[in-house]
Amino acid sequence: MLQFVDKDTYKKSLINPERAFLLYVDEEHKISLQADIELGGDPVNYRVELMDFELDPRKPILLTTVECRGFYCGGINFIEYSEEIEDTSELAIDDFLKLCDGADYLICDDMDLSLISYMETNKYFYIYNP
Repeated sequence: MLQFVDKDTYKKSLINPERAFLLYVDEEHKISLQADIELGGDPVNYRVELMDFELDPRKPILLTTVECRGFYCGGINFIEYSEEIEDTSELAIDDFLKLCDGADYLICDDMDLSLISYMETNKYFYIYNP
């Protein structure tokens, strides 16, 4: 399943924000992870993680987005929120979706990364893997 949706549909689909990713496909069809939403910090809460890590399009989305972090030393910046806020999921989702105007929004299966890498070059994609 690979479905283009509008921004509102994408946002409403984010049942598990940790499966939302901002990807970039360059002119050589290489695909990189630009940002995602994770539970982390102290105290643990949702935050936006920013990076530029190349992904292996032959692997499932969830595997390669976790695995790529082991290939880079550091390189992750965070958008974190006050400890006083109990649930930061809405803040993280809103900030995540503000990162890139002009991106396409996709809901896709775990195995669709190779298809995404050949859709269009020099393009950002918000993807959600339910």
